Amino acid sequence: LNYSYSHMLNWYEQSVITDCFSTGDVTVNGSETGSVGGFCGSNSSDMDGGLQYPLSRIISCHSTGDVESNGDNTGGFCGLNESRLGRAEIEDCYSEGEVNGNSYTGGFCGLNLAKKGVEGRHGDSKIFKCYCLGNVAGVDYVGGFCGMNQSKSEECEVEIRISYCVGDA
Repeated sequence: LNYSYSHMLNWYEQSVITDCFSTGDVTVNGSETGSVGGFCGSNSSDMDGGLQYPLSRIISCHSTGDVESNGDNTGGFCGLNESRLGRAEIEDCYSEGEVNGNSYTGGFCGLNLAKKGVEGRHGDSKIFKCYCLGNVAGVDYVGGFCGMNQSKSEECEVEIRISYCVGDA
């Protein structure tokens, strides 16, 4: 793949993905690569569709390919798990591939982020019961499991629970 904003799946509004997998390697190079992951580039809960409390969930899915990107937000499973309104959740998932990225690079998720949306509403970004097995290399904010786990507001919940990584970072 070589696109300016490249990823296998990109979900907004209300969506649930269950029991799916990805086996191919993902290599993305370019000046504007966007979020890149072995299963999805981003799992995002937003208000684009006008829903009061959007939900974006990925359950019981996995990826086995290696992931390489010269951009930010690179993960073995998901490049970005983000909520500006509602919930962005990943549960019972895993990744097995090697990961090589720039900033915000993790074996499972590059960046797990929650921030305030419009009218002061908040988002929650959560990862439960997930794991990764591959080695990780990057430049800034590099983690075995997640490159960065960040809340941009006190009202937002950002959580990673019952999750682990076996590879080296």
